[in-house]
Amino acid sequence: MSGRRLGGIGCAIWAAVFSLPHVYWGAGGRMGIVATLGSLAVLREPVLAIGGTWGVLVICLVAIAFGLAVAGRPAWAPRRLLLICSILAAVVLGGHGLQIVVEFGLAQLGVLSPPPPPGGMSEVHAQLLIWGPMFLIGGLLFAVCAVSLRASGRTTRGAVRPTI
Repeated sequence: MSGRRLGGIGCAIWAAVFSLPHVYWGAGGRMGIVATLGSLAVLREPVLAIGGTWGVLVICLVAIAFGLAVAGRPAWAPRRLLLICSILAAVVLGGHGLQIVVEFGLAQLGVLSPPPPPGGMSEVHAQLLIWGPMFLIGGLLFAVCAVSLRASGRTTRGAVRPTI
């Protein structure tokens, strides 16, 4: 299996897994949300509740479609657009994951003494052990897509593609 195909399928699976807790929370589930957000008070604000649950779900659906487009590379999805989107996603997801791991890791080690989070140490652990690595994995998968899309552009430039 090619790197482009593997990266695309990996991105689609990652986005589907990432969407699961947001669907659960959007449907009214509350388990795990205090450890993630620090408080249920956030959900009392309709804009935050809708944007934070269903908005993320819409973004995840776009990411699933993106991953499948990279894996299958249909005619409606130009390589350059997929490349730019994969670079942006890799930078945003990877950067956010790195920020979470560094900030909450240093807080856990006692190097930083930020104000205590509303959710207590469970929020620190959820951010450090679940969400930080989740964002880093997503960033790495989108980076694989970017590298493989860039490589596929180099190998076919100027070449005649065979028709079947």
